[in-house]
Amino acid sequence: DLPRFYGRRMLRLLPELVALLGPYLDSDTARYAAARRRRQTYQARFDELAAGYDAVLLPAATGAAPPVTNTGDAVMNRIWTALHVPAITVPFWRTADGMPLGLQLVAPLGTDRALIETAQWFHERAATRK
Repeated sequence: DLPRFYGRRMLRLLPELVALLGPYLDSDTARYAAARRRRQTYQARFDELAAGYDAVLLPAATGAAPPVTNTGDAVMNRIWTALHVPAITVPFWRTADGMPLGLQLVAPLGTDRALIETAQWFHERAATRK
């Protein structure tokens, strides 16, 4: 089913993207609207969880940073992307071979600037640990 048309423009999608998005390409608007409502509910729940804190601290990845030819696995930040909340990773530790291990900071929707300031604070503390 490649290429797909959007309006009068033809979209050329990578086969990997078509495989990932394929089940959703023909979704009706009701299904999409229901998914958006669920996302808003989960955003509100996360906001309640994070209320009163500068950030929620989580592992950034399942292990050390991958080689520069690989972006790694997004499993640890996929949910934050889906919720549209800000998430930032600070390299906080190093493995025995010098590869960075990151600390992920996540905050409620709309608090991007405050999260960046908090991440800067963590980054400065990490720098003094070296």
